[in-house]
Amino acid sequence: MDISNLSREQKKEKILEDHSKKKAVTISSTLFPKEKLEDKEILDILDKIIDEIGYITDAPNIMIDGSSHQSKTIVGGTINELTNFVLKSLNQDESIGIYQIGFDKQINKYSIRLFFYPDIGRKVRRIRENKIDSILNDKSNI
Repeated sequence: MDISNLSREQKKEKILEDHSKKKAVTISSTLFPKEKLEDKEILDILDKIIDEIGYITDAPNIMIDGSSHQSKTIVGGTINELTNFVLKSLNQDESIGIYQIGFDKQINKYSIRLFFYPDIGRKVRRIRENKIDSILNDKSNI
């Protein structure tokens, strides 16, 4: 589900709603045992990365604009460690698709299954902002 055009709060609501649905039945729970997080913990994670999220997916793999994207799991001992690693892994013209957020009791770490995908809208905005900055900088040198 594309959530790229939603507000921060709307994105959080959709992700929490998706997380609640996945609490009941998760096919991967036997393969990747995860402890489901409380909404507060998910919100703590989302507060740090919500601006980068553009998709929620019901499966670990997704097709976007004819390209297949396979999710990967990123882990961190703390929420900050997890979100910092996610943000460092993200390229400037990419966005994040979320599949699952959890806590792995076996290794005592937070985990997030996600994928990174090229985001043409993000690239266009970055180029536009760079042009505006360049014009403003030129005017201040006059």
